[in-house]
Amino acid sequence: MAVLGITITNVLSQAQPTVYWKSMNLEQSITGANLLSWVVEMGLFEGPMRGLLSLVFGASFLLFMQRFSSRNNVQNPALIYYKRLFWLFVFGFINAYVFLWPGDILCAYALFALVLYPIRNLSARILIFAASLMLLYGVFHETSILRQKKEFISKGEQLERQYSAGKALSITQKKDLDIWLQFREQHDERTIASDAKKEVEFLTQASYPALVAYCWEFERDYPISGYYAWWDILPLFLIGMALCKNGFILGLAPTRIYVTIAVAGLTIALLIAFFDLNLRYVSRFNEIEIAKGSFADLYQIRRIAQTMAYLSLLLLLYKIPSLTALFDLFIPLGKMSLSTYLLQGLITPGIFLAFGWFGNIERYQIYEVLVFIWIFQLLFSTIWLRHFKSGPFEWLLHSLTWSKIQPFKK
Repeated sequence: MAVLGITITNVLSQAQPTVYWKSMNLEQSITGANLLSWVVEMGLFEGPMRGLLSLVFGASFLLFMQRFSSRNNVQNPALIYYKRLFWLFVFGFINAYVFLWPGDILCAYALFALVLYPIRNLSARILIFAASLMLLYGVFHETSILRQKKEFISKGEQLERQYSAGKALSITQKKDLDIWLQFREQHDERTIASDAKKEVEFLTQASYPALVAYCWEFERDYPISGYYAWWDILPLFLIGMALCKNGFILGLAPTRIYVTIAVAGLTIALLIAFFDLNLRYVSRFNEIEIAKGSFADLYQIRRIAQTMAYLSLLLLLYKIPSLTALFDLFIPLGKMSLSTYLLQGLITPGIFLAFGWFGNIERYQIYEVLVFIWIFQLLFSTIWLRHFKSGPFEWLLHSLTWSKIQPFKK
């Protein structure tokens, strides 16, 4: 389900210019269905879906090692694990530069997962403690960046006032003023709209080599910066491992624990989301005004609180017998999560580009299309697994990991 959920945010970069990923297109309506779509996606899905995926990745690592240890006469476990990560990185590279999805996360997962094997035997408490320190560092680091941005804006506005008042500026101050004016121009509504139109024109007309170059430019700093920073992913890996060790993710904790985490997590997350989204909306998505109105960057706190709340809710719902059949519908998708993720990067942008919808439809209409993509993937995975033992990319990864062709057909 997390793989489907992550498409809610991924599709925003696959169906419209990237400048409108976290903001709204001011040349379209910013009320009604468009506003509702933005609030739901940014307030309920952006962050926690990637968080759930990271939790599951951490837990699946331990399950993989447990299955491995149950086999007899097999190779060195470290060798098998790192071979698996190598091929996962290769898949991510292909996804980014062949399938042309610059938002790929597999490369980052493969790199950050390098540290999991040496710490696989740590206790759940130590893993959670280490993850907590990492998350706190992330909050501190991102808040520090915000503070630096606020200082830069304050200094720039002060220099602009001095210049407008006719006061003499030093050579250094003039250079700083020029940098500030360029920065302000880059975040102007008209500049953003112009950049968006250029992106639409380029992506709808560019050749394949030009698109590869575009993806390379987009991803040149990944996966060691931006939303793929280590404190965004690695702590969730560790928490996923810890929750697997203590049985939480297996539904073995008392019901009251799940209820408490769900209520507390949602309360914290939704409060932070409300203030953040309200500030963005009233600022008309101007990053300068947003920075001036923010006192701290609490994104990581919101994300972990919301991720844990959603996990708790899902485990509570799964315990309800009448909902078991509903959850069972998603089992084929879970078994084909890698194939589903990779195929999303091909199908989604392909549809929006082929039909001329990229950057040309309303925000809410993007999700109308996404519903049909979800239905297709549910049906495809269900039908596929009636004939094959695993998804195509799962089979390929497994075969490459073990250096042996694995059974494919049932």
